[in-house]
Amino acid sequence: QSLGLCTGPSSGKVGSRHIAMALPMQALLHRLREHADKRSWAAQLPARFHEDAGVWGSRLGQGGLLGTNTAPPAGSRASLVLGGCRDDVAGRVWTLSRDACGCREVQQALEEASDDEQRWALAAELHGHVREAARCPHANHVVQKWIKVMPPSMSQFIIDEIMEGGDLISLSKHKYGCRIVQRLLEICPSEQVSDLVEQLLSVFLLMSKHAYGNFVVQCLLQNAARKQRIQTFGLVKQHLPELALHANGCAVICAALEHGDIGDRCMLAEMVLADSDRLAFMVGSRLGDTIVARLLDTLEGAGHQRLLALLEGNPKIEVVPQRRS
Repeated sequence: QSLGLCTGPSSGKVGSRHIAMALPMQALLHRLREHADKRSWAAQLPARFHEDAGVWGSRLGQGGLLGTNTAPPAGSRASLVLGGCRDDVAGRVWTLSRDACGCREVQQALEEASDDEQRWALAAELHGHVREAARCPHANHVVQKWIKVMPPSMSQFIIDEIMEGGDLISLSKHKYGCRIVQRLLEICPSEQVSDLVEQLLSVFLLMSKHAYGNFVVQCLLQNAARKQRIQTFGLVKQHLPELALHANGCAVICAALEHGDIGDRCMLAEMVLADSDRLAFMVGSRLGDTIVARLLDTLEGAGHQRLLALLEGNPKIEVVPQRRS
């Protein structure tokens, strides 16, 4: 109110009062453009409102930002705020996607587009940038949104860029990139991602023990085609001794105990029980409670009682059998 955004006489602009209440930032920038006599209060604004080069510059009182009606240059912070409409996203999708606020603009544009043709026009600006976008803390959300809102066939360019660049394994082990791979596995049909899955399974142990790669393996156990889920489960059993002694490997075992067929889950649970030292390590891991819960849900009869006997006296999980009984 000290800046006169919501009070004082009307400027005569239609809807200016409404805009000030609904979009205060847009109203502020509007007043900066329209009221050259307000330089005293404008000088108190944060530097980011005066940081753009050219006519929308940092030189208060020398034209540009104050005293003219010149529009901000395309891509400037002020231009992004003043745009406010989905038309302003077109042509700047890649620039906006790499910005914390801009990526939300692009995601909203994808959601609000009237048809897939409009969405495809936006996505065309991401072509050639998929691998970089997948590693970006902001742009990865745009790629994920695209995979979620579009028919799977229209996400083929994402798969192609990942696979053609030989970047799948590296991306699957990346903090943000692993999210893109998981969304593809969750949403795309099995025939579309079959090559992707085969390549991931070729480095199963490496992925399973990795801080981010293990989430991709867990996604395979839940979402891959039945044949490939069985193959993945077989690899869990094959590498159980190594997985059980690694914190991230324990997370993969836990997922297998949840998503496998009942027969496979029982077999895996019996294999875990076969080595008391291995069981002790797993129970002592950060997922100890969850692993015990999965084992108790899976085992029946003698196996269930044997597990309880092995757990007896372990202070880290002694409350779990009581909670599950």
